[in-house]
Amino acid sequence: MTFRVRLINGIFKPEHLFYQLKLSEKIVGIIPKLLLLLLFSGVLSFIMAHYGFYTESLTKQIDTLSKSEFELSKILIGVGGLISSIAFPLVFLLCSTLLITAFFREIAIFAILTIQLCALSISLIENALFVPIQYFWGISSISSPFGLGVIGQLLSENEVLRNIMASLTLFDIWSIVITVIALRLLSEKSKGYIILATIGIHLFLNIAGALITSLNLHTFI
Repeated sequence: MTFRVRLINGIFKPEHLFYQLKLSEKIVGIIPKLLLLLLFSGVLSFIMAHYGFYTESLTKQIDTLSKSEFELSKILIGVGGLISSIAFPLVFLLCSTLLITAFFREIAIFAILTIQLCALSISLIENALFVPIQYFWGISSISSPFGLGVIGQLLSENEVLRNIMASLTLFDIWSIVITVIALRLLSEKSKGYIILATIGIHLFLNIAGALITSLNLHTFI
């Protein structure tokens, strides 16, 4: 049986899709779906750069830069955002797939990659929904209504901790649930093991992402 990757079904009907994946002998469509997600991520980044979402820190230096320097800096920051919009999803897919494979060696790596493509889709849906919120209300990502960033700001002045809490969102929970459903269908390991491993991997990736965010990479590109 040939399994064709269908991301919409994966995120809205995971039980049905991953049961089909369990019965399949061959997986097709991974590369086209990956390229589609990268294109979507790049388009989102272009829109955000067009509306100046990446230039918050740059505006603080507007009095110290000439007009040409300011415009050049905006272009460089936009290009950096575009590069990161391609690089970060690839790094996420690579790291998450390898980590899950380490805990679930009985599952084929392409099956795990299929699961993580669905997880990446959820992350991009979150990013897309946040764009109009940021545009119309000027809310920064750390204060997103989808996550715990606001609570983090009330609890601590530590930027890393705030970013970690901001990364814990409703969409992250959605991703965890889908991953658990998929792994329970594909693995014979216990429910408790699957849940703990999935949550642990997501927390590790969230913490790593928060540390990278705290470095404010856009200012270095």
